[in-house]
Amino acid sequence: MPSNKYFLIKGVLDNLRFNRASLLNIGSLQAKKENCDYIALHDIDIVPLNPALNYSYPGEGQLFHITPGKYHPIKREAGLSNNITRPDGLNTSRSNTFLHVHNKSDKRDYVHADYKKKALRELIRLN
Repeated sequence: MPSNKYFLIKGVLDNLRFNRASLLNIGSLQAKKENCDYIALHDIDIVPLNPALNYSYPGEGQLFHITPGKYHPIKREAGLSNNITRPDGLNTSRSNTFLHVHNKSDKRDYVHADYKKKALRELIRLN
């Protein structure tokens, strides 16, 4: 278990949209630069509610996705790698494992992923 801890916290202070995947990639690159042997990336709008969620070091070379589809508050399309360990056997479900604190007035946070991809492509094209 590592004895040194390094926390990188990045927030967005304006009302502009940002690319979540790019932000996570930046965190991953920074962790590599700092020679971290364990990195936990977490969305600020997903608050853990279940005390059985385990954020401990999963082991050398292991990937662990703490919010897989069956526990994530919004159903997602398949993604990432299939070489990821996921929690199982929690006594909670999609509705009570995490608190989802997206702004209800921002419909983009609740729409289907295909729409988001099209909207992002259009935004990139316009810029």
